[in-house]
Amino acid sequence: LCNCSNTSKAQLCTLLLMVSESNVWRAEVVAAEIPMSFKMSVINPLLLPAVVENFWRMEFWANQVLYSGSVVPSWPVYGLFQNLSIALVGTEQRAGALSDLLFDFTPSVFGTTLDIRIHEPLGFDFQVAR
Repeated sequence: LCNCSNTSKAQLCTLLLMVSESNVWRAEVVAAEIPMSFKMSVINPLLLPAVVENFWRMEFWANQVLYSGSVVPSWPVYGLFQNLSIALVGTEQRAGALSDLLFDFTPSVFGTTLDIRIHEPLGFDFQVAR
């Protein structure tokens, strides 16, 4: 059962997994010291949540008594570039020539630094970039 509610800053969803023990379905019992894993697909938020809100919490309850729980930090959420294009616009557009690149994009979040890394072709050099 998944319940979601909107807060003033974000949507908060709670996933409740009910495990019922019975004589017929003994395989559903949550045994001690046995690792368990769950996989779910999620959509990342558009903006990075505040540090105090960017975590996952898991609790283990039985008969309305909290037996254990843990909180782990979530992963960082990075904004996307929209309308990204890169063009060679300098007058010298040949191998080995010093030329100009035009980077055009719309950031989805505020930033103070742009880090550009070129992996191909080998030998690409930004040493004289201005």
